[in-house]
Amino acid sequence: MRDQKDSIYKILRLASSVDPALFGALLIIRHVSPGFIPTYRQLTLEDMQDSRIPENDCDCTPWQIVADAPKGKVISSAIAALSAIRSHSPLFDCLTEKLKYAPPTETNELIDLIHILSHISTGNHALAEIYEVFLSSWFPSDTQLHAAKSSGDIYTPRDVSTLIWELLDLNGKTFYDPCCGSGSLLARAFLSLPLKKEVRLFGQTNDLLSYCICQTYFFLLDIPVDLAGMSGNTLVKDLHAEKQFDRIATNPPFNQARWCDSGYIYDRRWQYGIPPRSNANFAWLQHVISHLSDQGRAAVILSNGSLSAQNHAEHEIRRRILDDGLIEAIIALPPKLFFNTKVPCCIWLLRKPKVPGGPHPHD
Repeated sequence: MRDQKDSIYKILRLASSVDPALFGALLIIRHVSPGFIPTYRQLTLEDMQDSRIPENDCDCTPWQIVADAPKGKVISSAIAALSAIRSHSPLFDCLTEKLKYAPPTETNELIDLIHILSHISTGNHALAEIYEVFLSSWFPSDTQLHAAKSSGDIYTPRDVSTLIWELLDLNGKTFYDPCCGSGSLLARAFLSLPLKKEVRLFGQTNDLLSYCICQTYFFLLDIPVDLAGMSGNTLVKDLHAEKQFDRIATNPPFNQARWCDSGYIYDRRWQYGIPPRSNANFAWLQHVISHLSDQGRAAVILSNGSLSAQNHAEHEIRRRILDDGLIEAIIALPPKLFFNTKVPCCIWLLRKPKVPGGPHPHD
């Protein structure tokens, strides 16, 4: 046990300089390899009798392809290993695309990382735990940090995720995070279930990197998730537009400005008023409300400014949401919970009222 913990510590230290998509690809390859069946062993009896075995097939695992790769060939070997596992899937296509354009910085640390991964236990979702800790401490570059701030695609701490699902309860059948980033908040719903009952998880990420990270995390957990097969700005392009959900939890970007390039777009989601382009807080709230099922409940983390903003549009939207009985509670959270902001924040707990007052007409 002590050796395993020491190895995990070394992995996290070495992975700190590795692109999260590459690290995720390595963990997937390692995760799949123990039970991997080479292609030629999957042929039919007739194929075997006719000796129809492809010349390029070898009796080695995908991890061996990576582990035996010479320095300078690790990324191309990882792409080959992903292809050996599965030729086409949204996740594998996404990772392959990211790796094709990854900077060719194959350091000694990367070689050491692969060596340690070769000897670590993969049972009990150990690799998923490693990836989650990696994401919780991963500090992106300036460019990636700017993207994270604007998209909200960041890691939600486990304690906050656990608190949210305890507040909502887990009696629903469908769970959704419209700004799911790494997927940690959404995954915590499934992992918190006392019994792994039949539930379905849905989410949306803002960009390709977040999509890869989220899908990788769920793959390592062996949990199915529906991300609609692509990424996209949720407020502009709702990839789950026709669906409603029993439980929704999300941690969107705080006070997001210029969330809509085309100005004040009209959308049926804005039933309580068109959100100002200068701040997306009430766009996120109305998006969540529009997706609540009849028995739906939701938790949305927003800045405290959402409680007191005096902008006329925001004031009216907030009043109308309150008048309709959608707000169950407001819970204040301490500052400095998230690496990208020190802004104090709160949780809006929402639920569909038994006798709704009905949406108000636009001004």
